[in-house]
Amino acid sequence: MFFYGLNVVSDFHIIGGGIIGMMTAKELVDAGAQITIIDRGAFAKESSWAGGGILSPLYPWRYPKPVNELAYQSQTIYSEYCMNLFENTGIDPEWTKNGLLIHDAAYDLPACQQWLELFPTDYELLTGEDIRQKEPEIALFSQQAIYLSEIAQVRNPRLSQALKSYLVQKGVEIKEYCEVKKIACSHSRIDQLITTGGNIEVKQLIVAGGAWSAQILKTVGLAIPIRPVKGQMVLFFDKKQRVRNIFLADSHYAIPRRDGHILIGSTMEETQFDKSTTVNGLKELKSFAVKWFPFMTELSVVQHWAGLRPGSTEGIPYIGQVPGIAGLSVNAGHFRNGVVTGPASARLLADILLKRVPQLAAEPFSLHEEQLISA
Repeated sequence: MFFYGLNVVSDFHIIGGGIIGMMTAKELVDAGAQITIIDRGAFAKESSWAGGGILSPLYPWRYPKPVNELAYQSQTIYSEYCMNLFENTGIDPEWTKNGLLIHDAAYDLPACQQWLELFPTDYELLTGEDIRQKEPEIALFSQQAIYLSEIAQVRNPRLSQALKSYLVQKGVEIKEYCEVKKIACSHSRIDQLITTGGNIEVKQLIVAGGAWSAQILKTVGLAIPIRPVKGQMVLFFDKKQRVRNIFLADSHYAIPRRDGHILIGSTMEETQFDKSTTVNGLKELKSFAVKWFPFMTELSVVQHWAGLRPGSTEGIPYIGQVPGIAGLSVNAGHFRNGVVTGPASARLLADILLKRVPQLAAEPFSLHEEQLISA
């Protein structure tokens, strides 16, 4: 086990060392709170590591308004957020504004236009050669595309490394490879955590365990509607760097990294907690890659992996205090949008817990008694 920090009773304990847990810790420690984060493994090695890092929901108009509100607020601060981490840690999260080219937007154009009215951003409607000018190597089809020039990306592993380094510098206690076996309550209030590293006294507890959040909350007799949804990814390397933009079509995407790597994602599989990669998953992703970028037949697969997203109802995360159990809160269920909604999600929960005026309405993300059936 790897423990960093002092063995003191923190103001807040957070279960989950992924991007959501660490961003929540950053909000709270920057406000002066004393924090401990606990993870069953190494930090940010689950969904946080596996994801692509696109700073936008895919087809954002297909998501409900609360998800877009979190994303929109986060997008406005992400560049500064990453620069702050870089300046404090020397680790560059590689915030990069590539722009997002959505090739099959024509099917959703009315919904897209309604979304643009609510969440204004720079965009272009493209057809024919205009699409090829944006992405010269694309196998051009006659569909209409939309180009969102302000959309950026980060490299999830580097963002995670920067967050962890920042938190350690701020005195956050880090407990890795420390699995929570049970959340113990006394008189409907959080009391302590029973872990593989011993019992830990807690004042306030935040569950930010991603796809495992429902399992964690079962230990207090509650069932939260969060489930694991597997996504497989494939990585290529192109020294010619022929993909220019983040590209989205057929519900799959290509993300060009600064160093020439191209990430292709992702599958959507209901496989419980099975994270194994499959031949069919690899075939699906390679087929997408060469359909839209024929030159990728020349490239070899560098890496193939899978992660588990925390699926939730309509993709709306649960952010706030758990009714009926004093001292227990949750920040989980972000589905495919944990990275893009992370800063705003962390800010909202910190606002609630520190009794600040929230920048976003809390109600759409709140847990209610009827959602928390007995486990």
